[in-house]
Amino acid sequence: MINLFNPQAIYLGGPVFNRMPLIFEETRRTILLRANRFAVAGLALEPSTFGDNEGIMGALSLASHLFIS
Repeated sequence: MINLFNPQAIYLGGPVFNRMPLIFEETRRTILLRANRFAVAGLALEPSTFGDNEGIMGALSLASHLFIS
């Protein structure tokens, strides 16, 4: 997905990443190792700031997008 869409930032979150920082760092290392070097040149991999509310925020965002469209 990184190679296809070339995002500027990816925010990783969830209970696993929040409670085990080692998993977050290993995921970051794997992404940087396997993705195209041009796609990750300006990529920011950051932890999400929503805490344990990622699911709720995603559902609200999806609902508002579908309701407004």
